[in-house]
Amino acid sequence: FVLPNLVMLHTCQETLDLLEEKHITVHVAETKAAAEVYNDLASRGNFVGGLFHSTC
Repeated sequence: FVLPNLVMLHTCQETLDLLEEKHITVHVAETKAAAEVYNDLASRGNFVGGLFHSTC
């Protein structure tokens, strides 16, 4: 069985460092908050991408 909110997707620090070097803004948040950030940025005409983890 899976205990909700105890297993989380993590992004390697090396990945975050590389994105920062390339001047790419990264937002790390739980799914609900991340979806809100994504929708806000997209609604203002920004180019956005998302990585969302789901355990279905």
